[in-house]
Amino acid sequence: MLFGFEVFNQNFVAFWFTLALINAGLAQSKHRDGLTWFIISVLFGPLATLIIVISKKDTEEV
Repeated sequence: MLFGFEVFNQNFVAFWFTLALINAGLAQSKHRDGLTWFIISVLFGPLATLIIVISKKDTEEV
């Protein structure tokens, strides 16, 4: 328990994983690597979402 909350209950894990999937999709829509952003999102969660949302779209084509 942390501050009276179970940190890793099923709802929290489901939310965090879903957020990571959404972030991977957002990253891909901005021409960034989805897998990399999925991993970053698993580690940093909502902070990664903020970074993806405020970042500019990568216009460089590979």
